[in-house]
Amino acid sequence: MRTLVLRSALPADHCDLAIKEGIVAVRHQPEADSTRGPRRNQPQTLRFGLWSFPAAITLPGTSRWFPGGGGLRAARFAIDLAVSDCGLVQLAIDAPGLVARGLSAERIVERVLDHAARRRRHGLLDVVTLGAMARRLSRENQGSPSHSILRPAA
Repeated sequence: MRTLVLRSALPADHCDLAIKEGIVAVRHQPEADSTRGPRRNQPQTLRFGLWSFPAAITLPGTSRWFPGGGGLRAARFAIDLAVSDCGLVQLAIDAPGLVARGLSAERIVERVLDHAARRRRHGLLDVVTLGAMARRLSRENQGSPSHSILRPAA
């Protein structure tokens, strides 16, 4: 197991324990105060090698009007926005919510996955697990090694 799925953000004092246990990615629901802004759904590093991924869209969504909870348009929009911005989007599927809402919720998830599959077939979208994305981000964010500014005595 290399990924944790949490209801809220991982407390800072638990990060070292997660790294010690081999966890590389933590998925959580975004904080209520961070629901605005361009970086709200972007992964962030918690500690070296441990990445935090807030879920952008959870399916099935919540709606008073649509049977099954909705979320179809928002999920498609998030996918298309990530494609156009060369960014990331993370969709989470709430399995207990899916079971509780029945066939209409299953159809919503199926249509979102079909939309993502079409984008992937056209070479516009890359679908990876959280662990694979964390490893990819860790490789990209490795800087050059530090060099001493001290010179050897002559």
